[in-house]
Amino acid sequence: CRADLAAGLRALQRALAAAEAAGDVPGQASARTSLALACYRLGLYASARQLALQARQAHVAPRPTAALRSIALYLANIECRMGHAEAAAGFVRELAALGGEPCWATFATELLGAIALLQGDARRSARLYRQAATEWRAQHDAVEEILSLTYRGRALLALGNAKAALAATREAVRVHLRSGVH
Repeated sequence: CRADLAAGLRALQRALAAAEAAGDVPGQASARTSLALACYRLGLYASARQLALQARQAHVAPRPTAALRSIALYLANIECRMGHAEAAAGFVRELAALGGEPCWATFATELLGAIALLQGDARRSARLYRQAATEWRAQHDAVEEILSLTYRGRALLALGNAKAALAATREAVRVHLRSGVH
């Protein structure tokens, strides 16, 4: 509900103000990252990007790689939602360069699928989403596998292949039912 969202944003803004008043740079970065995610979820992409870039800058000096990976992932998603394929690709390259657990490489594959669709290459997008779904299955992450299959369906629809799109989304439903995800 909107009142809950507004209350959450006010609480995050208070946390940011408190961290700024205390000179707590990691706290500021954390609050900005949380605010960026909240703005992203609300569709406020320009605000989300600005906050994420500020949080990223705060994390660069001490270089906590986990935080930088998360922020690169957020920024790539934000740029995709804003239709900025090249900017999104830059953040995907940053994400890939940071390395880490296999899930980060799979997120990068999934984002490359989104970028391909933005650039009008639905065939490549569908292939990348299929690859991501296979990788998520190997990592036993049903939720992300379901999302990749659903995104694959969207790419297949863009190709004009409704039958294959339906098959991809049916597969997502089977994974959902099999996994017990609610």
